[in-house]
Amino acid sequence: VHAAPQWGRVLQYGPDEEEFPGQKDPSCDNDDLKLTAQFGNNHRLNRRVGYHDYVGPYVGDVYSEPTTWGEDKENTKMFSLDYSAVLGDKTFLEARVGGWRTDHTWGPQYPSDEWLYTDTTVDPWEYSGGLWWAWDWDPQTDDAEIVLTQHADDFLAGNHEFRFGVQYKKGSANTKLFNTSYYYLAESYYYSYYYGYGYYYRWEGMYYQPPFYYGAISESVGAFVTDSWQVSDRLTLELGVRYDNHQARVPDYARLDLDSDPTGEIIEGRDMVDWTSVDPRFGFAWQPTGDGKTLVRGSFGRFHAGAVFGQWYWPPPEMPPLEGYWLNWDGEWEQTWTWEASDGLLVDGTENGETWEYTLGVEQQVGATSSVGVQAVYKKTKNLIGWHILDDAEYETFNYTDPWTGQVFELRDYGDQGPTTMKGNSSGPGANGGDRPYEQEYQGLIFTYKKRFANNWDMLASYTYSKSEGLNPTFLDWGSQG
Repeated sequence: VHAAPQWGRVLQYGPDEEEFPGQKDPSCDNDDLKLTAQFGNNHRLNRRVGYHDYVGPYVGDVYSEPTTWGEDKENTKMFSLDYSAVLGDKTFLEARVGGWRTDHTWGPQYPSDEWLYTDTTVDPWEYSGGLWWAWDWDPQTDDAEIVLTQHADDFLAGNHEFRFGVQYKKGSANTKLFNTSYYYLAESYYYSYYYGYGYYYRWEGMYYQPPFYYGAISESVGAFVTDSWQVSDRLTLELGVRYDNHQARVPDYARLDLDSDPTGEIIEGRDMVDWTSVDPRFGFAWQPTGDGKTLVRGSFGRFHAGAVFGQWYWPPPEMPPLEGYWLNWDGEWEQTWTWEASDGLLVDGTENGETWEYTLGVEQQVGATSSVGVQAVYKKTKNLIGWHILDDAEYETFNYTDPWTGQVFELRDYGDQGPTTMKGNSSGPGANGGDRPYEQEYQGLIFTYKKRFANNWDMLASYTYSKSEGLNPTFLDWGSQG
């Protein structure tokens, strides 16, 4: 039995922060327990459970009323069950099931029914009312795996270590947003070139957006077979193949009102991912000389990415539009602008990321305790997923000069409403530079020096030279498309 409890409390304030009566201190409590049971000589069972609880209340400053102070709470429960068995002198079985559940919230320390009110006419800004943009996030996952290892000596021209495995995983993440709207007081300075004077004027504004849900759920099944084949004392081959199927969707969610309560309407979910892949792998280790001082290694294989929620679950289907209002001279709220996010769905035929990787290297022993080596790496990746911008909006072009390099770029001004954006394997016809695939090519050389511990010292040093080219989708975050 192994138990590991941890208890932590933090109390600290900055120069612009103040202690409020009843203010809670940040805390972090972790409890982990491992139970190991041995059944005879050949069977072992490990049971692990964990309970992690974190509370991080915002230490309010003198410019914010306590009702605007947030509190970060995270509660995670983890479990796993591992079983291993020796089924003979050449057969070994491993099985595992496990999972975790998290309830992560950002909410008010001192609940209020009001919206956040920001006064931008003072410096620093002052905040009152309630907490803005609270949320409740509940990611979770379950997985299981069974692996059977079978040794076979003097079989098919050598010694073999066969591994057969199957895997299953299910995961989900749902987020509920609260208090997505807020008021503000602002001011502007206006200078009249005709009359030669300037004046300030103030106005009240409002950002309005009903609360909403977003999230995803996925299931994956995988299986693999590998063979570590010792052909001779100087050559070992690694052969393998892997099968995977990933399915994922955005589930149905309730439409919410301004109080974050269900309206009775359901926003229909979307099937997003159904990907199947079969990936071969090959590797070798070869000693070309009989003295064992030279080792040549190489490998190649194909790898596919799994279902990554963050690539396609935002914006969610039928996300409420964000609207701007101002309190006009008649004392009425008047809408000034609106922004509607297009459903960030995957383009038909979108595939998961695929990489072919090739390596080749040599390591040479130098003296009795040292070795030097060099390894070449080449990777070719395609079908990365990023924003796919359609060419369905009017725009005006303008030139932008980079202040650092002096390079001139021709950019597009779409005005209030930009083009439709989706997710796909290319930038889309509406992107600057045209429709280009999201892909990457990597080339690298790794030089190493190793010295094992002898004469009271050891050393491990390396130098990597690499070059990477392609179109990376990560810089096109969703906010830049607004």
